[in-house]
Amino acid sequence: MNYLFLDVETGGLTPDHSLLEVGAILTDCEFAPLATYRALIRHPHYVVTARALAVNGLSTAQCDADGVSLTEAGNALLALGPAVPAGWNVAFDVAFVRAWLPAATVGWPYQMLDVQSAYLLRFGVLGSLRTAARQANVINPAPHRALGDCETTLGVARWLRGLPPPEAPR
Repeated sequence: MNYLFLDVETGGLTPDHSLLEVGAILTDCEFAPLATYRALIRHPHYVVTARALAVNGLSTAQCDADGVSLTEAGNALLALGPAVPAGWNVAFDVAFVRAWLPAATVGWPYQMLDVQSAYLLRFGVLGSLRTAARQANVINPAPHRALGDCETTLGVARWLRGLPPPEAPR
């Protein structure tokens, strides 16, 4: 079974807020990258908080200018194929994808691989992605951006399994 490392940037903390960006890295069962996807999401109306936009550095104008429709984003994720969702606190990301891009989740099993929980089991602390990345010597190329956080989470997951850093997707 493949894994889909997933990260979203949102307009707030609940799926009532807008999904602004999605990033995904499809891997094989050994966490070797197979494909990537990243998109800003365009909405007819946005539900956002100033705090969320300050954290992720996005704007609704940027999403309008450079974003794709919800249908386009859902179809692109669906095209990656069935996979186990994986990520840092992945239940948060899955909740937004299920709410905003439900077609994309067709074929997803009920299981999820939460890398934050794996980190907790190994070290006994509920650390942040930044802390785990520093410990794993993984550099986040774009903090609080969907694909950058996916790359970082994949690097931490590989480190937790004793694997070298990932190569670019084939």
